Amino acid sequence: MEAFVQKENYDDSRLVIQLSGKIDAQNAKETFRKVDEIRAQCPDGELVLDLGGLAYISSSGLRGLLKLRQNESKPVSLVSVQKDVVDIFGATGFTKLFVVTPAPREISVDGLEVIGKGSNGTLYRDDEQVIKVYPEDADVSVIMREDDASKAVLLLGLPVVISYDVVKVGNCYGTVMESIVTDSLAHTLRDHPERYDELSDEYTALYSKIHHTKAGNDNFLYVKDIYRKYILDCADWYEQEELSRLIDLVDGLPDGDVFLHGDFHGGNIMLADE
Repeated sequence: MEAFVQKENYDDSRLVIQLSGKIDAQNAKETFRKVDEIRAQCPDGELVLDLGGLAYISSSGLRGLLKLRQNESKPVSLVSVQKDVVDIFGATGFTKLFVVTPAPREISVDGLEVIGKGSNGTLYRDDEQVIKVYPEDADVSVIMREDDASKAVLLLGLPVVISYDVVKVGNCYGTVMESIVTDSLAHTLRDHPERYDELSDEYTALYSKIHHTKAGNDNFLYVKDIYRKYILDCADWYEQEELSRLIDLVDGLPDGDVFLHGDFHGGNIMLADE
């Protein structure tokens, strides 16, 4: 079996390279030459190796990983690692040198109720949990980062649903969360207009709490970086002068260190006892 190297995703914050097949003494040198070549073309941000398709790695492959790690100023993440490869990393101490994330468990959503659908996923629910299934082309490293961020938000005391783990659903990835069987703020206002003043106070209190909570830099993306990426993704539609003007507008926004909820409205707020 050969080893295959493919650039999966790249922006200023991270480069994701997919390694699949098998890395052994015969192909290790060439495999990591290709990795180095991609890295040289995309030098910025964290390096993430997606090993979901990697069935085996020999000592030559491990030495290639070590050399790669020595050339990086930031930790290197190994994601979607299959069990046999995780065992090799554990036995050789590589779990102390790299951020290793095992491949997710596989579940089925067959027969489950669909409770929502949007551009970035479909929500299914059973009696105990909700599963958000992302599109097939979604970047698993981004999904895992969102899962980590959700856990970090919960620990900061903000009222969010509990996120359990990232799973595989067929050819797609998904996130498993607790199921809260309740109604949204928007629907409650529609059905109980007499509660308008009370719920308006709840709404503004929640808005204030979120946007006065310090976020830190470890688990969360910086919103100005997000908007810069949105602008650059539209580069084919604008003249260079227009792109520069848009970037200047983003750069001119004041800096901050608190959360920003990007989609705060009554339909995204659930009413529950706590």
